[in-house]
Amino acid sequence: MRSQQEIRIMILGDHSLCFEHVLRPYFNLKTGQDTKFILEECETKGINMNLDKKPVNLNVRVATTRTGMSRVPMDKIRINDYKRRMEDIDVIMLCYFQNNSKTLYNVRTKYLEEIKQYFPKTPYFLVGVNIEESIDGCVNPLKETINIQDRWLKRDLQVTSKEAKRTSRKIKARGSVQCSVLRTSEEGTEENHNEQEEAVFDYDVDKCKTVKTAIDKVAKFALKRKNAPCIFPFKQI
Repeated sequence: MRSQQEIRIMILGDHSLCFEHVLRPYFNLKTGQDTKFILEECETKGINMNLDKKPVNLNVRVATTRTGMSRVPMDKIRINDYKRRMEDIDVIMLCYFQNNSKTLYNVRTKYLEEIKQYFPKTPYFLVGVNIEESIDGCVNPLKETINIQDRWLKRDLQVTSKEAKRTSRKIKARGSVQCSVLRTSEEGTEENHNEQEEAVFDYDVDKCKTVKTAIDKVAKFALKRKNAPCIFPFKQI
């Protein structure tokens, strides 16, 4: 039996909770749609799979973040994450929302500076995430990614592919990828204990395959980099 290699990926960007949900469709696509996704298990046990016909354990860790520019206390918690949970990271996914250019601004001005300080030798990819929700047959960008004032003023915060590629080159990322997921809602059931029934959200896994393509690309890069032969400079005797 061939030995299994471990690949560690860190996901970093605004709304870490949403990126956690991006992981869930990927986890289900890799392990089976009926498999229960638990972030902690995804981080500790990883995802066993084959990548380029090689057995791999993919360990994905989500850095603690929230939307906004606040430096306290969430940023301090994230710095502790870097030191405590993000050791030996192989590659970083710097994520932003395609419908919210402010998240791309935070990538350039905040998260990029942090990884340069704490992970100066770790390669990173720029990843555009498009999360849509389907309610009563209508599909719209996830409103949680845009603050109330911007929604009220109907500001156009869309990030174009051209802008994403330009930013990728400017920040010297190893590449720019995009993915999208469709979040669907189901009516509340009798099992709910709340007096007022609330919508239960799930994901249409069949319409989340671009997530698999994006994360697989980053993981393959990390695998290839780990297996690259070490080249030592020629030393004359």
